[in-house]
Amino acid sequence: MIRYEFDVKMKTEDMFAFMLRQQYGGIRGIAFLFVDFALILNLVWKWGSLSTATKLIMLIVVILLTVIEPMQLYLKAHGQVKYSERLKASNHYVLDKDGITISQGEQSLGFKWGHLYKYVNTAKRVFVYTSRASAFVIPKNALGDEALDYLILMLREHKDMFLSLGSDTIEVNGVKACELEKAAEDAQKGGEEADE
Repeated sequence: MIRYEFDVKMKTEDMFAFMLRQQYGGIRGIAFLFVDFALILNLVWKWGSLSTATKLIMLIVVILLTVIEPMQLYLKAHGQVKYSERLKASNHYVLDKDGITISQGEQSLGFKWGHLYKYVNTAKRVFVYTSRASAFVIPKNALGDEALDYLILMLREHKDMFLSLGSDTIEVNGVKACELEKAAEDAQKGGEEADE
């Protein structure tokens, strides 16, 4: 049976890459970049004909979008990696034919290959999304070539099944989420019956 295991400790640059992708990857980010680019072009071509106040306002907006915003994202990424107990510890990944399991200490979370949201393969990282806003950031240098090839192969093979998210697709400590939900509902019903 094919099985690969590796550990990943989140670094600031990995968290920053994820935050940049989240911030600038959608429509909002594209709009920011379009506005920024348009302002820069406008400043360059019409510099002599613009009033001082207009130049100042446009420069402030350009600096906010191109310098301040990314700097804030970097500082936020650094703070999360430095101060979050969950991010300070390494995550242990297991890849096999059934899916991907991530564990930290006694806690584990498993996803079947076909029940992920999406993945993005970049030059340095693979982002494995479990929802629109959350992903496992896997630096390529954390895995060997064989494990990386296997990860990409499995993600590609099951890509057509992505977005079929359901509570039965997630396992927490080896127990399917739908079973956890049912147990919680049963416990709640039992508590309500005891109150009567």
